Amino acid sequence: MTCVHSFLLTFVGIPACGKSSLARELIQYITQTDGFTWLDRLVEKDSNGFKQIDKTSVSNINIYHIEFDLIFQRVFQLYNSHTTSSGGNNSNETINRLWKLTRQEIFNQVYNISNSTKEKELILDTISSVYSVNNNSNINNVGNTINIFILDDNMHFKSMRYKYYQLSLQSCQSNSNSIRYCQLYFSKDLQLSIENNSTRVNNQFIPIDTIENMYNQIELPTPINSGSWEKYTCHINTFNKSINEINNINKVWYSIIDKWNEFLLESSEMMKNNIILDQKKIQDKINVQNNKVHQLDLQIRKIIGEIIKQHNESHGSSCNHSQTPNISKLLSNLKQHYVKIIIPQMLHDYYHQQHHTDNYDDDDDGEEGREGDFITNIILVKFKNHSKHFLSNASENE
Repeated sequence: MTCVHSFLLTFVGIPACGKSSLARELIQYITQTDGFTWLDRLVEKDSNGFKQIDKTSVSNINIYHIEFDLIFQRVFQLYNSHTTSSGGNNSNETINRLWKLTRQEIFNQVYNISNSTKEKELILDTISSVYSVNNNSNINNVGNTINIFILDDNMHFKSMRYKYYQLSLQSCQSNSNSIRYCQLYFSKDLQLSIENNSTRVNNQFIPIDTIENMYNQIELPTPINSGSWEKYTCHINTFNKSINEINNINKVWYSIIDKWNEFLLESSEMMKNNIILDQKKIQDKINVQNNKVHQLDLQIRKIIGEIIKQHNESHGSSCNHSQTPNISKLLSNLKQHYVKIIIPQMLHDYYHQQHHTDNYDDDDDGEEGREGDFITNIILVKFKNHSKHFLSNASENE
C-alpha cells in the first residue's frame, strides 16, 4: 500500500520578520542535503506501532512554499477580471472578504494535495510544488510520497493556524495519508522587522503602520508547557541574514522534524482516547435520553390526573362519571403513544441538533440542565395541548 506523508509547517510572525527568507534557506538546506539524510530522523506508523521511515520506500519528495500574499494577488486579479465591467470594488470590506477567500482556497489546496483527492472545490489551479524530486534511494519501488508544506503567512490569529492543526489531527485515523503539524514562531522584534522592511523594493515594501498594527494584534502561541495544541511550536528570533548564522538552519530544521514526530506519536494516542471518549459520550446520551423518557412518563401521568380532575370539576353535577374511564383510557393511550414514539423522536432530534451546534459541551453541567428543562417543557406543553384537543373531540361526540 502506497502512503502519502504530509508535513505542515505553519509560520507565525509579524510582517518583515524574515519568514520568506527563512523559508528559502530551509528549502535550500533540505534539497541540498546529501542523500536526504534528514529522512532518517522521521518516524511513521506501522502495524506494530511506530518505526523509522524507510527512505528506500519514498519515491517522491515535494516541497510547497505557499506564500499567502502571492496567492492573494492571484485571487484579487481573478476578482477584478470578473468585476471590471461593473467598475470593481476595492473597499476594505472587499479586501477582507478576498483575504478570507484566499485563506479558504489555500486550506482547500492543502487538503486536496495531502489527501490525494479533489474533494474540496478550488477557484485556482492546483498549486505547484517549488521543488519535486524522485528519490534515487527508492529501491523497493513502493511509491510513497512526502509532501512538505511551508505555510508562509502571518497567521496572527490562533483560529487561522488551529484549522491546520485540526486537519492534521483528523488524518491520524488514516493508514494511507498522514498529516503532521508544527508551527514556527518568529519572536516579535518591531525594530528589526522595520529594518528588514526598509531593504525591500517598492512593490514589496509594507507600510510601517501595517507592521505596527500586526505587532499589537498578533496572538502569541500558548506556552509549550501549558499542554495546549500549540505545544508543537518551534521558536526562532526575527530572521535577518546579516545577523543570523546560516549554519543554524540545520538546528532549526531538525527541531521542526522532532516536533513533527512528537505530533504523530501523541496525536495517534490522543485519537484512540477520543474514540473511547466519543463512545462513552454516545452511551451517556442514550442513558440521559432513556432517563428523560422515564421522567416525562411520570410527569405526564400527573398531568393526566390533573386533566381528569379539572374535567370532572368543570362539568360539575352534569358530568357523566361513567365517561371518566373512557377519558382516562383515551389519555392513557395518548401517553403510550408519546412515551414510545413522540418523546424519543423529539429527544433524538433535539440532542442531534445540539451535537452539531454545540458539539455536546458536556463539561458545562449547568448548561446541560437548562437545555434539558427546555426540551422537557416543550414536550409537556405539546402533550397538554394534544390532550385538550382529544377531550374536545370526545365531548363533541358525546
